[in-house]
Amino acid sequence: MVLFVKLNRLLLVVVLVLISTSRVIIPIVNNAVFSTDSWPLIKLTQQLLEDPWVKILGLNTRHAKYPLAVVFSIIYVEVTSVSVYVFYVFIGVLLITFTLTILLYTILSKSFEKISSVFALLALLIYPPFTIFTSAYLKETYAYPLSLLLLLLAILTTRRSMWIVVTIVGLTLVLSHPLTSLITIVSILTYIYIKLVERIKLGVVSSSGYYRNLVVITLLLSVIYIVYTILIGPLYVFNLVDIVVLVAYSVVLYATYYIFYADRRFFTALTIILLLIAVFTYIGLIENIQVGLNIVLYSIPLLLLIVGLYKPSSLEGHVIASILLPVGVGVFYTLTYAKWLVTITHRFLNYLVYPLIACLLVVSRTRFKVLLVLVVIVLFANCCIVLHSVSTGRDPILFYWRYTVADLVFRDYVVKYSVNHLLSGVKYSYMLGEEVARVSLELTSMLYTCSLISNTFIVISYEELFYGIPLSPLHYVKPTVDLFKCSSVVYSSLESYLLVK
Repeated sequence: MVLFVKLNRLLLVVVLVLISTSRVIIPIVNNAVFSTDSWPLIKLTQQLLEDPWVKILGLNTRHAKYPLAVVFSIIYVEVTSVSVYVFYVFIGVLLITFTLTILLYTILSKSFEKISSVFALLALLIYPPFTIFTSAYLKETYAYPLSLLLLLLAILTTRRSMWIVVTIVGLTLVLSHPLTSLITIVSILTYIYIKLVERIKLGVVSSSGYYRNLVVITLLLSVIYIVYTILIGPLYVFNLVDIVVLVAYSVVLYATYYIFYADRRFFTALTIILLLIAVFTYIGLIENIQVGLNIVLYSIPLLLLIVGLYKPSSLEGHVIASILLPVGVGVFYTLTYAKWLVTITHRFLNYLVYPLIACLLVVSRTRFKVLLVLVVIVLFANCCIVLHSVSTGRDPILFYWRYTVADLVFRDYVVKYSVNHLLSGVKYSYMLGEEVARVSLELTSMLYTCSLISNTFIVISYEELFYGIPLSPLHYVKPTVDLFKCSSVVYSSLESYLLVK
């Protein structure tokens, strides 16, 4: 027994090290911050450190409306005296990943065997979209642990005094990121709905104490979320038709779940069909880029959902459905109707890591241990391939999230010589700031013809010459002319170029 406990602790430590290490591979390889979304937070942090008296909620940037990730970075930088840039490149990523993993293990070990809980954590290593996204310190990655902490409190809260802590955690979650808060609310409500369906269909009566906590926490979080959104103003405005369509999508999907509850064959087939439709629809919306095998590498771990749906009426099946239903509604709503939201579709897909955790809990109890280990090794190798592609700029989907030392040197050059009014893609617009480099459709005509002369500065990277310049996550513009024959080179590092055309 003692040997088993020691082995379990050793495995937990190994998994923790692997998960944390995987998140800093891209920054270490490039010795630079990862993700375009990191730059606005870095700039906001530096601005607040320079002027602590500024009213953060009054700043004209959406990143200041959800300031907790930035506030935490400021506190850490002030206490430890590390630089803002080092925190965002390495330390913040490691802290968030470690906290997320520990909280997940704590929650899982409350209901499952410890060895199964450790094994389930491997989902954080085999699902590339989540691994890549959490390789940067962002508002949303900061919110993930807070969401899990709220769920853990729902499990542990028995005294009234604990509700003060619950309220504080709920407030910090809302102040961290809007989508994570919304997904948390809807997923808990969906779980409660699933338990009601179970009671109606199978007559199963569950303990009321835990679910009462879930209801109260959801109501509390919803009130905080609504009040705060009213105070700062919504990020997106929906008219009556938009809301009606969203409700219709929800009714159809949730009613389908009710009708076919516990029918594993139906749900397995439906899940496969919906995943294929979502993938091909997303590919169809992407302009001027060949995604090819990369989409397969990102999505292949989702095949594990078939295993998780084998017992849809189990606890794991309920957890899977409580995420799949709201994520399914969000994905199909953005892909087929709300095209102005389609650029956040990948953020919905990040939450599928939690159903994958439940799937690994299911397969951890299978008799085919050797086959199970082989599957996990293959999926881990698949994720390593994606990490290598993104780290080296060879991924045609996310190449522009990657920054290198050459980009940092170029940034210093622009700041020093005040080269203003650049045209660029998303990568350099985020790094330099919209007041210096802006994304514009003017860029399209300049990349398609040599005859246009406007004395306009264009910034472009080597990868963008090859894959295309991203004007949005779904719209890439690839030059059809030789820019170096049509322009004068102002600056070149062989990785990034400043041209005047």
